[in-house]
Amino acid sequence: MSANKSLFLAAVMALGLATGAAADTYPSKLVRIVIPFAPGGLVDVHARALANELGKVWKSGVVVENVPGAANNIAAERVARSAPDGYTIFVGNNGPLVNNPYLFKTLGYDPAKDFEPVVAMYAAESAFIIKNDIPAKNLREFVELAKKKPGAFNYGSHGIGSNTHIEIELFSRQLGIQLTHIPFKGDAAPVIERGEVDAGITSAAAGQIARGTVRPVSLLNDKRSHVLPNVATPQEEGFKPFISLPFFGLVVPKGTPQPVIETIAKEAGRISQDPVFVEKVIHGGGLVPFVLGPKDFGKFLDEQRKAAATNIPSLNIPMN
Repeated sequence: MSANKSLFLAAVMALGLATGAAADTYPSKLVRIVIPFAPGGLVDVHARALANELGKVWKSGVVVENVPGAANNIAAERVARSAPDGYTIFVGNNGPLVNNPYLFKTLGYDPAKDFEPVVAMYAAESAFIIKNDIPAKNLREFVELAKKKPGAFNYGSHGIGSNTHIEIELFSRQLGIQLTHIPFKGDAAPVIERGEVDAGITSAAAGQIARGTVRPVSLLNDKRSHVLPNVATPQEEGFKPFISLPFFGLVVPKGTPQPVIETIAKEAGRISQDPVFVEKVIHGGGLVPFVLGPKDFGKFLDEQRKAAATNIPSLNIPMN
């Protein structure tokens, strides 16, 4: 064996030992959870609750860092360029982990190549809602009205290229109706409540639904919700199934040691299924547990990306 080859093998073995040692002692310093939203929102509240619970186990400390802006891309790029050691964790969602490559001409990261999936934690049950003064009590009646007046009804979304924009376009296409898009920065429910738009997608647990100031006409899932037990799914009314699943999960930079990934997944998954945490934080925020380990989360992301690669370009949404 040549001297160069011997040196190379020795270096590889040393790197492996160092990686194993790092994994065995993880975490030994402060862990940062990066979220791509401003403080005070639903994701921020959940992340801080998660950090608090993790901090009880990881005595080195866990903090939340808010990095909003650019459709979540600033935060995603920052984490993707961080050291792959498990000390920088990203709370990702449909946008940066699935949709954004098909909405932006250039990205400073590749969601499929620059991240390792860790754990999916929770998702939002979505409902298709309309203004109370629209004379439709269910989805079938709304579709009948919309077909009589193509484009007459409008809908609000979080903005051009947002998950709600994409999903309503796909949903209306599947239903065979034409709706007019009006982008807003926030959730559709308060905008509909104020009478500014006719329809939209929101959380099944939205306060406007509970108050009766907007009307849910379809639950966008394959089964009914415990929150809205009287609202039917599309297939119950004779339409094809349509599932809206805004998800949130943890990813880390590519190259993070697998034992470190497993440690994060184990603890975050345990917390996300703890009955007290679920009731207070997840259900309390109008969400549902959606826990997938590293392999299953990776498969889920692959499936979502394959669908997005076909669906999003077909909508002809202008790329940024």
